[in-house]
Amino acid sequence: MRDISIAFYGIWLLAAVLLVLFETEVLPMGIVDDKAVSVYYFKLVGISLALVLVPISLKYFHRYVKQTSEMTLAKYRRASLWRLTALATPFFFNLFIYFLTLNRSAGFMALLVLVATIFCLPNRHIVEKIYSDSKQDQL
Repeated sequence: MRDISIAFYGIWLLAAVLLVLFETEVLPMGIVDDKAVSVYYFKLVGISLALVLVPISLKYFHRYVKQTSEMTLAKYRRASLWRLTALATPFFFNLFIYFLTLNRSAGFMALLVLVATIFCLPNRHIVEKIYSDSKQDQL
């Protein structure tokens, strides 16, 4: 449970650090021309990643937890970390595209994915239920 929380808050902390670094111009901002053809493909990949991975990670996790008959803490941990990784990938990709091109659509996608991570906050109730079920199975 603790490592899931660390991963969750780590994504938000890294996002805040990157935001400060880009806004204070420690990292270069707006160095890629927005009119370049390659920017179109970067935006296409970023939007596609967000549109595919956000629904899959949110819906898959819920179905996985509900359908798995022998849910253990290790399985819950692995699925939670997979879900956070699946959301962090399009977030950081779109964040870098936004700051390198200053294109609003990539920034919007990064914000959308970051908001979706709120639904990945570890749920103590589910973890306690899984823990109590695994203890009862051992008896």
